[in-house]
Amino acid sequence: MSKLFKKTLIMMILLFGAVATIISAVAGWIVYDRIIDEYKSKAIAIADNIAHSSMEVILNRDASTIQSIVDQLRETKGLSYVLVVNKDGEFLSHTFAPSVPYELRKVVEQPRENTEEVLVSNIRLKGHGNYLDISSPILSGVAGHVHVGMDLDGVMSYMWWTIAKLHAVTFMIFLVSVGIAFVLTNKMSRPLIELTHYANKVANREFNAEVDIRSRDEVGVLARTMTNMASEIESRMETLEREVSDATQELQETLTYVSAISDNLADGLLVIDSYGITRRSNAALVKILELDYDPVGHNARDLLGQQSANFLQLKGLELSNSFETAQAEQPHPSTPHMRGIEEERDGNTAEFIAARADGSRFPIELAASIVNMKGI
Repeated sequence: MSKLFKKTLIMMILLFGAVATIISAVAGWIVYDRIIDEYKSKAIAIADNIAHSSMEVILNRDASTIQSIVDQLRETKGLSYVLVVNKDGEFLSHTFAPSVPYELRKVVEQPRENTEEVLVSNIRLKGHGNYLDISSPILSGVAGHVHVGMDLDGVMSYMWWTIAKLHAVTFMIFLVSVGIAFVLTNKMSRPLIELTHYANKVANREFNAEVDIRSRDEVGVLARTMTNMASEIESRMETLEREVSDATQELQETLTYVSAISDNLADGLLVIDSYGITRRSNAALVKILELDYDPVGHNARDLLGQQSANFLQLKGLELSNSFETAQAEQPHPSTPHMRGIEEERDGNTAEFIAARADGSRFPIELAASIVNMKGI
């Protein structure tokens, strides 16, 4: 599988996990809210039932009869306790053993601004748990109140159990989805991986390489296009290689021809660069100057003399380094020291008296031609 599809698969897994978590949280909250509403409705109905069915009994303070009514309701799902209190705050009946918890007593004893109102509150009873307490008045609060407690811990347990089941189902769907996504991405990435390997082979000039992609989708079109491009590149490369080979052979033949001419010239040949350094010479020059070394790499001023250097600069050759330094040390070409120049015939030719290495002097005719060449 390619790195791109691996990243895509990981992003899908993370996104699916985030969505599953959000869905579970929302589902749990909806379940919790729904059960709480049902508990409120059920508790209010139970409280109203007790309040209306036991008015005379409560007024007569018949605790045993009230307790029998309360006991009949204890099997109601979600009901945790029932507490009947008269107007004086006395407990006529309850489902606690042996006594009413302290926290519930405080709730019962709290003064009320409106005795006819149904109160709903969340309370925590130490040693018992969390409850939803619904207080309903009896005879508009004149005869007392009925407190019904619904088990909130059971609601939470049911909510978490629902979320766990939802998570289990979601996880199974997630595994199936990941498996399907893996198969699909692996199937989709295989042609791209083959194209990548093929592109690397083409980059290494393996133009005869093949790619086995015959699909008619975009990947197949791309594979066929790359194959055609590789064939075209191979054809052009072969043409260029032939042209380069022919040009190289022609250049070699030309250089051989030029070298044969320069080596067999009766006149001396000296090719110098803009720094005055000898780049090429022939045997005639070595013989004329009676040199015992190869002049290539040596300064032309040292070979031909300062007057020759001054002449070359006078004709516009932009010399530097050694020539410029030598010119600063020698008189300007327009001074009487240029009297060594006996004749200047066509503007590019002049005659000098040159000196050999052994000190002997002899006349020399210098013909200078300036050629601008890249890199020289």
